[in-house]
Amino acid sequence: MTFTINKNNSYNQYQHTNNNSKNLYIIYFILLMLVKTVGAQKTQFFFPNGNVSSEGMLKDGKPDGYWKTYFENGTLKSEGNRSNFSLDSTWKFYFSTGQLNKIINYKKNNKNGFFFLYSKEGFLLEKVNYLEDNRNGEALIFQAFILIDSTFLKEKNNYKNNVLDDFCYSYDSIGNIITIKKYNLGMLLSKEKINRYDKNNQRHGKWKTFYANGKIEWEADYLHGKLNGKEKKYNKKGGIETIENYTNGIISENKTPVFFTLNKQLNDDGTIEEGIIVDNKKEGTFRTYDKKGKLVVCNNYKNNIRLSSGLVDSLNFKIGEWIYFYEDGSIKAKGRYHKDIQEGLWEYFFSNSVLQQKGRFINGKPDGEWIWWHSNAVVHRKETFKNGKEEGEIIEQDSVGKIITKGYYVNGRKEGSWYYYVNDHKEEGYFVDDLKDGEWKTTYSNGFLSFEGSFINGIPIDQHIYYFNNGKVKEIGKYSNGQKDGEWKKYNLIGEVVLSIVYKNGEEFKIDGIKVKKKKNKS
Repeated sequence: MTFTINKNNSYNQYQHTNNNSKNLYIIYFILLMLVKTVGAQKTQFFFPNGNVSSEGMLKDGKPDGYWKTYFENGTLKSEGNRSNFSLDSTWKFYFSTGQLNKIINYKKNNKNGFFFLYSKEGFLLEKVNYLEDNRNGEALIFQAFILIDSTFLKEKNNYKNNVLDDFCYSYDSIGNIITIKKYNLGMLLSKEKINRYDKNNQRHGKWKTFYANGKIEWEADYLHGKLNGKEKKYNKKGGIETIENYTNGIISENKTPVFFTLNKQLNDDGTIEEGIIVDNKKEGTFRTYDKKGKLVVCNNYKNNIRLSSGLVDSLNFKIGEWIYFYEDGSIKAKGRYHKDIQEGLWEYFFSNSVLQQKGRFINGKPDGEWIWWHSNAVVHRKETFKNGKEEGEIIEQDSVGKIITKGYYVNGRKEGSWYYYVNDHKEEGYFVDDLKDGEWKTTYSNGFLSFEGSFINGIPIDQHIYYFNNGKVKEIGKYSNGQKDGEWKKYNLIGEVVLSIVYKNGEEFKIDGIKVKKKKNKS
């Protein structure tokens, strides 16, 4: 059976092929297939110019099975499968030029597996892992250099339940890590800038290299291109092998030998503490045992500074209460583990001991109400989690208590009315299934509109208008199928057109009436 929706979309035309088959077996086979696919018809929709806009199977009036959509010029726009009406397996999305734009893996309508994003020139820009529609694990962001036909890794981030978590890295164009950030459930805990140059392109500040396992291999301090301070080299297990001292690029003393001592100390209370001393400083894990030889606490040190304290089981999994410390000894975080998984109430603190974040975990996932504070003790954010996903209302405030974000989550996805106030701009609109939908408006602090436009499923549609802060139009144009289409105009403050660009399928066709030469695509 084939259903074809005519180009004017005014009625459905039923076409049933009947060639008066003389073979009863074929008739029987066709009937059998019809029974198996009852209610399912191959369907096509058309643009006004007669080109197919989409095609696939409709079952009970809803898309199912393999579907394709097209741009108005006939180029494939997307293709993928639905199973029981839900997005399933690999979907591919294309630019109007035919170049691959995105690859998304789905399972039961949720993103599961890797997401890939490509540029119009064919360069990979993003590779992100998803689990149940949430970013989880490693996410890579690349920067394209079109002129030299190359890309480089720009960021390597780690996610847990759709928020940044653990260590994240930024890179320069030759592969050096230049920034290391540490997050906890989206909250930035620390930031370190390394491997930087001064204005004369000379090494300056802290420099580090790392082994493939992520452990530090080498570190040194530079002052405008010259080694200045300690240079340390480590083994793959994290132990220091050598230390050298430099002053203005010159070794100020002979290579410093590193002395390792297994320290075993009897404390006044009868407990015994064991650990490694490196150059008279505690390094790594120190274990304390009671008189019967039972482990009572583990303390982790770096350069004689205690970083954390708690218990481990026979498999070295963290158990019970653990406390993390700043370098000055003040508490950074505390909570409980069960076999290395966070459980129950956890609290995080600023270095001034003011509570920074508080909430509960169930099996390693945030659950129930979580609250964040600014360093001045004003509430920063309140939101609720269910099975690791945001659920219900979220309110975020600045350091003086002014609301800067307000909205609702359903199963980790934005829904309904949302409000943002950022950089003196107020933005308001609706989300449906985590995508912008309907009319959105942005307003200046003086009450004049900054932007207005509409979206469907996160895709811009129809007319979009941008304004100056005096209310006059700054830019205006239309979208078709999510791409700029037709004439877009930019104005100056007195209302004169200063630039006119005509778009076709999202690409510049004419600029101020002059036809644009098309660039050749990367083969």
